[in-house]
Amino acid sequence: MPIAFFVEEPLVFKPTKIRHTKKCLHQLLEHYKYQAGNINYIFGTDDFLLEINRNFLQHDYYTDIITFDQRTDAKNKCIDADLYLSIDRIRDNAKQLQQTFAIELYRVMAHGLLHLVGFSDKTTTQQQQMRQAEDAAIRYFLEK
Repeated sequence: MPIAFFVEEPLVFKPTKIRHTKKCLHQLLEHYKYQAGNINYIFGTDDFLLEINRNFLQHDYYTDIITFDQRTDAKNKCIDADLYLSIDRIRDNAKQLQQTFAIELYRVMAHGLLHLVGFSDKTTTQQQQMRQAEDAAIRYFLEK
């Protein structure tokens, strides 16, 4: 099933290593015993995500990712979702974390999928578990 990438105007961003990234995302899902239905990664600007955050979640702040699970049954092992990513926020976070843009991008892309397979990050313990799963995913992205 497809994992697709879309770039919203006027963003100047060209995803690289698309085939490799999609393969890694599929394998991340398989690791947790899930499969891809229709998963759309939509890359945009801070303002684009802020508008989505305000209109759909009633949040008035910037974020690096917003994930919409499109499954009618959250227990369905076939994921259908739309994941909106702010390239501006990812770039800023990478600088603040003294990380490369690619690693931060992989972290955020994995983060959205991890939420869809059942990870949460509300508590300190959950945040630690999420970070460990993100780190494992990043290592996999970089090794392949």
